[in-house]
Amino acid sequence: MRLLTRLLVLVASLALFAQADDDLSTKISSTINEFSGLIVEHYYLTNDMTNASPDDAEVVLLRTSKNDLYVTYNQGKTFKQVLKGEDIIAIYPNPHFKNRVYFLTPDEKVFFTIDKGESFKSFRTPAPPNQRGLQLMTFDRNNKDAFIWTGSEGCEDELSPRCKVVTHYTNNNGGRWTEVGNGAIMCQYVNGLKDQKRNNLMYCLFEYNEGGVKKSRLAYSTDNFRNQRVTHENVLDFALAEEFLVVAVINDEDETLECQTSVDGESFSVARFPPDFKVPKQLAYTVLQSTTHAIFLHVTVNGKANSEYGAILKSNSYGTSFMLSLNEVNRNRVGFVDFEKMANLEGVAVSNIVINARQASRGSRKQLKSMITHNDGGQWAYLNPPPADTEGKAYSCSGQSLEKCSLNLHGFTERKDYRDTYTSASAVGMMIGVGNVGEYLEGYLDGNTYLTVDGGITWREIKKGAYMWEYGDQGSILVIVDGEEPTNEVFFSLDEGVTWNPYRFSEDLVKVDDISTVPNDNSRRFLLTGKSPRSKGEQSTTVHIDFSGLSDRQCKLDESNPDRDDYELWSPRNPTQQSNCLFGHETQYYRKLVDSKCYIGRQLIQPHKVVQDCECTREDFECDFNYVRDRDGTCKLVKGASPPDHALQCKENPNLVEYYESTGYRRIPLSTCKGGQELDKADAIPCPGKKGEFSKKHGGGLGVIGTFFVIIVPIAMACVIGFMIFQHYQSKFGVIRLGDEDSFSSSSSNPVVQQALKGLAYVVAGITMIPEALKGVGEFARGIFGHSGSSNRPWSRDYAPVDINEDDELLGDDIESDAEEVI
Repeated sequence: MRLLTRLLVLVASLALFAQADDDLSTKISSTINEFSGLIVEHYYLTNDMTNASPDDAEVVLLRTSKNDLYVTYNQGKTFKQVLKGEDIIAIYPNPHFKNRVYFLTPDEKVFFTIDKGESFKSFRTPAPPNQRGLQLMTFDRNNKDAFIWTGSEGCEDELSPRCKVVTHYTNNNGGRWTEVGNGAIMCQYVNGLKDQKRNNLMYCLFEYNEGGVKKSRLAYSTDNFRNQRVTHENVLDFALAEEFLVVAVINDEDETLECQTSVDGESFSVARFPPDFKVPKQLAYTVLQSTTHAIFLHVTVNGKANSEYGAILKSNSYGTSFMLSLNEVNRNRVGFVDFEKMANLEGVAVSNIVINARQASRGSRKQLKSMITHNDGGQWAYLNPPPADTEGKAYSCSGQSLEKCSLNLHGFTERKDYRDTYTSASAVGMMIGVGNVGEYLEGYLDGNTYLTVDGGITWREIKKGAYMWEYGDQGSILVIVDGEEPTNEVFFSLDEGVTWNPYRFSEDLVKVDDISTVPNDNSRRFLLTGKSPRSKGEQSTTVHIDFSGLSDRQCKLDESNPDRDDYELWSPRNPTQQSNCLFGHETQYYRKLVDSKCYIGRQLIQPHKVVQDCECTREDFECDFNYVRDRDGTCKLVKGASPPDHALQCKENPNLVEYYESTGYRRIPLSTCKGGQELDKADAIPCPGKKGEFSKKHGGGLGVIGTFFVIIVPIAMACVIGFMIFQHYQSKFGVIRLGDEDSFSSSSSNPVVQQALKGLAYVVAGITMIPEALKGVGEFARGIFGHSGSSNRPWSRDYAPVDINEDDELLGDDIESDAEEVI
C-alpha cells in the first residue's frame, strides 16, 4: 500500500512542484561574499557531537592565492580574516582528530587550532618545509599530539650538495622534537593492520649513498627509532592500505618492481601476481581504495604519456596472492586511476577502461568506456543506459548491445577536486555523474548529468549539460549547478531527482568552480565558490545557500510503527540475482520517503540491520590465483600454470584448521554466504599440526561415548555372534578328535582347557565379524547424522563455472614505457 501511495505522489508531484517553484524559492536564502585572491583550498571542520544538528554552526577554513586565511562559523554565510599578516602556504587538517588543523608558513613557524578556529596558537618546527614535494605532516591516529614533520636542511640553494631532507617527530604537539635518523625522507605511523600486535609501529624510508650510488632501505621501530629493524633494501616506496602495508621493491636481477605485503607490520610476503605478469621498474603501482578486506592494486602496463593504462589486481584476504579483476583500466600521468568505490555500499565500484588499448599504446587518443561491479571486482559489466533522455527521446544507439550502447561517465582522473565523488556516505545507493550514452566516453562539455538511486543498476538522465552536484540532508536534497558556463541559479530536487526546481541566488553571473557542504552531507546549507566573470584580477566569490527554510519538521522514525513514520527500508542487490542478497547477506538501510515534508537532520545509523545470511551463489566467488575468466564465463587455469598451493593459507592464518584444494574459485572476502553453491569447496585437508581438531570437526574425534558405540559395542556383538556360531557347530558335529594323542574334547574331564578353548573360539569368531559390524554402525550413523567430513571434488582443476558480462584476457603484449613513478 505504501509503495502504491508513493508512486501516486511521485506522479502528482510532476505537476505540483512545477506550480510551487515560487513558493519554495521564498523559503531559500543566499548570501554572497567577495575575496581578494583566488580561492585555492577550503576545509570543513565537522561537529564531533553525535546529537548535534548538522545545521548548527559549522566551521569552514578558506585560503586564497594571496596566502590569506579566512574562517566562517556559520558554514559560509559570513567570513572573517584570521592570522592577518601571516603568509599561510598550506592547510593541514588532522584526519583523525577533526578539530585540529595546522597552518604552514614558508619557514619554521606553524599555527594551529584545536577548538574549530576559535583561537590560534603556534610552534616552531626544527626545519623549514621540504622542497621535494614530500608530505610535510603525517599524523598518529592513536595520539592527538603526535605527528611527523618532513623538512629540509641546507637548501637555501636547492642545487647545493648539502641540501637534504630531515625528518622529526613530536609527541606533544610541537613542544619537543626528535630527529628520526639520518637520511629518513618519509615516515608513517602504521596502525589498523589486519593482524597487528603492536600499535606503536613507525615505518621510515631512508636514502643513503654507497660507493657513489644512491640506495634506499625501509625500516620500522616500536620505540621512535631508538632501535630499528630493516625490512627491505632497494625500496621505491611504501603505502598503508587499510588493513595492509604494501611495499614496492626494485629487483635488480630482472629489472622488475616487486610487491610485498604485510598484515601485522613486522613480517612480509611476496605478492604472487598472475603468471608472466612482470612489472618493469620504470612503471608503477597505485594502491586503490582497499576497504573490503582485500588490496586493490592498479599496475601500470603502458606508461606512455597521455596513453597510460594498466590492470586492476585484487588480492586475497591476506594480501598475498592477486587475481586479475579488470584489464586496461585508465589512469593519468600522475598515477590517479579511474576507479571509485561507492561510499557506504559494499563492493560496488565504477571504473573506466581503455577499449582501444593497442592503438592508444601507439599514440592514438584513448577511448574510455565505463564499467561497474556489484561483487567487489569479481565481475564487471557495462552501465545500463537510461531508457530515454530528459525530453523523453530515445538515444541514437538505443536497441543495440551494451558494447555499442551503454552509459559512460567521466571519472576520478578528470576531477577538479578529488573530494568530489560520485557518491555520498550518507546518501545510500545514490550516484551522480557526467557522461554520455554511446559506445565510448565523449568530451566533458558534450556530456549530460545522470543519477542512480539503486546502486548503479538503473540510471536516468536528470539534466542536459555538465553539472556539478552535491548531496544534502543525507540525500533528501540534491543540488546541481552548471560547472562550465557562468550562471546565477542552482537546481534542487526533493524527490530523489524525479523533479528539479530552479533557485536564483543572484542577479549577477558567477563562474562556479565548486559546490560543497559538510563532509557527512547531512546539512541543508551549501557553499558555491567561484569568480564573477566581470571581476578583474584575482578576485573570488562565495555563495552561501540555505535550504533549511523548506521544512521545520524533523522526520520521525518509529520502529514499532513503521507504517506511520517518514522512512522506508531499502536493500541493495546484485543485478544478476533475483533476491536482495549482496555478498551473501541481505542488508536494510533507512531512506526518507520522498513525499514526506520533513528534514532528516541527525545522522542515521546505517545500515539499519543485516536481515539474514543467504545461500552461496556464483556471485559470491571470484577466480582463484593462476585462474582467469574465459570467454564462456568459466575460471580457466592459465596455460602452463599450476593450481595454487592452498596449504600456504595455514601459514597465513595460524588459526586455520583445514584448507581445500583449488577448484578455480575463491570466496570474495566480503561474502558471508552459507551453504548453497560453495564453489571453493573440494577435498578438505588438515593444516599441519591440526589433525586432532580436523578429526573432531569432521566427526573423527569420537570421545568416550563415540568410542563405546564404535569399538566396544561391535566387539560385544561379535562375541555374541561368535558364541552362537560355536554353539551351532558344536551341536551339529559333537566332539572333534584328531587322532588318539592330540584331541580336542569338550569333555568335563578337562574343564580348564575346555573353557579356555571356548573363549578362544568366541574371540576368533568375534574378531572376524568386527569389519562388518563397523560397516553397519557407520551406515547407521550416516543415516542419522548425514554425511560429514570432506567431499569429493565437484570441479576439475581447469574449469569452474562463473557468469561474466565481458571478455577479459590476461595482460597482452609487452609495451614500452618511459614513465617513472612511485606507488
